[in-house]
Amino acid sequence: WGSRLEIGRPGHRVEIHAAYLREFSDVQEVRASGGVEVAFRDGEIVSTLKAERLTLEHQRDRFGLSGGVVLRAGDSLEVQADTLVWAGEDQQLRIPGTLRVMVGRGWERGRNLISNFSVDTWSLEAVTGHWRVGNGAEVEVRAEREQSRRIEGVQEVTYTGVDVHYDGLQLTGAQARFRPAVHRLDFGGGVSGADSLAQFSADRVEVDMGEERWVARGAVRYREEEAELRADEVGEDRSSALIQARGAPATFVQEQRQVEARELSYARYERVLKARDAVVLREGDRQLTTAELNYERD
Repeated sequence: WGSRLEIGRPGHRVEIHAAYLREFSDVQEVRASGGVEVAFRDGEIVSTLKAERLTLEHQRDRFGLSGGVVLRAGDSLEVQADTLVWAGEDQQLRIPGTLRVMVGRGWERGRNLISNFSVDTWSLEAVTGHWRVGNGAEVEVRAEREQSRRIEGVQEVTYTGVDVHYDGLQLTGAQARFRPAVHRLDFGGGVSGADSLAQFSADRVEVDMGEERWVARGAVRYREEEAELRADEVGEDRSSALIQARGAPATFVQEQRQVEARELSYARYERVLKARDAVVLREGDRQLTTAELNYERD
């Protein structure tokens, strides 16, 4: 009763406390119950576990926890699950089933977590997440997989096969890196986006949630009703609904009318396009060149 067990490993040790502990020598197992607590120490405590039950398997050099498992690390990371396995051979924590991760101003649900004992790197599958960034905006994430890491308590998440909803904007891509502390979301490997009025596609997209702005780069195509904008770079200030595009040239097409320029800006609510620098207006066989042009869609 009131037992304590210590497991030594190169560079760290594991301390196990339980209200009740019993050793079964015939199967080389230790079984503990009644408020089990586990601490991983690397000089100081780096992570802790709590659960109802623990089974330590000497031959397999591992232990399993079950019943209301709670894993804590750092100042704000907490993982809740039904079961957890620690494998001494590869020094990894594994949660094979479903789980919930809470960190900072967000939470995620997923399955098949694999982590080191300090929980500063981990992978997760079938991810659903909900975050709140500094300006109060909510970010919803669904992804096939994530790879996370914490550096000095700051989290960085890389999602694969990801779909994000933020401020009325939906973004879908092959891969995205999310840094909640600095309110940044960066997509690569091809991305598509849409809101209630428009759709776009690009090679990559950078979203600054603090500044309420996104920028798409690389073969950008932006479509709104019957109009299309093609450019090397397109960005939107979400607070003012102002689109700005650059290209060589950037091209705006509406039915038979086409505007080309190195710089285009489009006020979405006013539906006014402004072009500057090497402007060319084409309509059928007619062509007009000018330094600047204002074009009202309606």
